[in-house]
Amino acid sequence: GNENPCDDGNFKLLHTPGLRGGNCIRQTSNVICDHYISDGWYKVLHEDDPKSRKLMETKVAPNFCGTSNPIWLNGTHPVNADGIVNRTVCVVGVRSYCDKQYEIRIKACGVNEYVYYLRKAQSCNEGYCFGKDLPCAKPNPCEPGNSKILHVDGDRSTSCKEKSMSLCDNTFNNEWYRVQKNGIDLKMPNTCVDQYSCGTKYPIYLSGSEPAITDKVVSRKACVNDGNMCTCSRFYNIQLRNCSTYIVYNLTSVQSCPERYCFGTEGNCKKEGEKPSNFLEYILAVVAGIVMLFIIASIVSYILYKKSLRIKSIHSEGKCQTPENEEQLKKQMP
Repeated sequence: GNENPCDDGNFKLLHTPGLRGGNCIRQTSNVICDHYISDGWYKVLHEDDPKSRKLMETKVAPNFCGTSNPIWLNGTHPVNADGIVNRTVCVVGVRSYCDKQYEIRIKACGVNEYVYYLRKAQSCNEGYCFGKDLPCAKPNPCEPGNSKILHVDGDRSTSCKEKSMSLCDNTFNNEWYRVQKNGIDLKMPNTCVDQYSCGTKYPIYLSGSEPAITDKVVSRKACVNDGNMCTCSRFYNIQLRNCSTYIVYNLTSVQSCPERYCFGTEGNCKKEGEKPSNFLEYILAVVAGIVMLFIIASIVSYILYKKSLRIKSIHSEGKCQTPENEEQLKKQMP
């Protein structure tokens, strides 16, 4: 038809845009494969890009652009007045920078904005290069698989105030976490939290506002309440991202214990693998004491019973032997 491929709805977004840059070395775990795309109009835009990417016009070495055999434009881009133009792209191979060729089409959609009619690659180790000199983009922590679920109990909440607890976050490894309690997403509080809260002596809370969705990844201070009147004299630099319905946190390990990140405002101090509460601990201790007393009483009763049997046995033996003993004594007398 006469549809303009520049208009929204008339082009698709090419998959994995963040790994197509000219300085992005192929990743063994995620090799770009354009063998499964369908022929059609595409725009290439990563969420961190200020504008859509251009197909590279220069030769590319193997194993760059996130793939084994990069595909680059053997020609130049059109200007607006040119309309839709035909161009040739080259596939980098073992023999040369142009082992194979495909015919594609390009249309300019304004200043440095283009759409491309791309052909499906003939094999899976081939991928189109977009973004001259661009490195691999960092993965979006909001996308599935790019963050871990941190399952927490109520002891991380600001309402858990227990002086005997001293849990510590010294095992985090600068990874992205989505924090949940029973499947419900939790947030880090962004007001000062009292000491002896969140299952620890020195709780950690967020300084500053939560990011908007459009802010993408932001850095924030995570303040440690070390008793210094909420001045945030001790803090850690963490990263956050608003994923629309929840927030992900890139958490670093604490440098001294007991310090712990707070999440949520509701919940008791029940701690996995620990005593659930002082009352339950008391009940269990009483029950254990009664059981022990019963066992001891049973043992003592058994010992006394056995002893009484022995005494009875000795007495009865003594009575039976008395006459006999007397006879023996008489015989022995001169």
